[in-house]
Amino acid sequence: MSRVQLTRLIIALVIPVGLVLGQDALLEGLYGGVEWLRERGTSGAFLFAGGYFVAGMVALPMFPLSVLAGVVYGFQVGALVLCPAAVLAAALAGWLGGAWFREPVLRAVARRPAWRAVFTELADKGIRAVVLNRMAPVLPFGLQNYALGAIGVNWRALAVGTLVGMQPAIWVALYLGVVVADLAEAKAAIADGGGGLRLYLSVAGLAALGVLVVWLGRVARRARS
Repeated sequence: MSRVQLTRLIIALVIPVGLVLGQDALLEGLYGGVEWLRERGTSGAFLFAGGYFVAGMVALPMFPLSVLAGVVYGFQVGALVLCPAAVLAAALAGWLGGAWFREPVLRAVARRPAWRAVFTELADKGIRAVVLNRMAPVLPFGLQNYALGAIGVNWRALAVGTLVGMQPAIWVALYLGVVVADLAEAKAAIADGGGGLRLYLSVAGLAALGVLVVWLGRVARRARS
């Protein structure tokens, strides 16, 4: 087995394990360490950002962590903690996805003109593709990064598109973290999925998904004609 094949196998194993086991462990650790992080000030913020970055790399759900950032740091500082970590995770995971999975993807679509045209369109209009995917998260954040990199979206487009496209979800999550009275309410808000505010994100996500479907459907139809 070559080094590249071994790396692909490791990623294919690590991401599902992260999805199944990592979320609860990371959340419980953060629940227990909220006051500790507050007391650590800048060093605690860097630690939180590091955890957020790791969550993005191994495809853990980002919304609960974003709510906790609001609990610990509030709006402005919370955004400064989360946004750079999310952008860095997106750029690095996208670059790795392109380096390790681009060739298999190209081979898979070589005899499928419609798929090839769709992937080429997404790669050519990378920022638009990333923004719409961030607003219509049909895959976890981390999986999106690897998938978009694999189909040819470059790391710069992933970084810029992530910075723009994640803002609605990040600000809703931070708001939820700010308005709760204590950690128990924060846990309830996370378990509830954000309640009514998350509904607005779902509506925006459906609209973004509709734009994606119409846009890429037209590309596919042109490739078949």
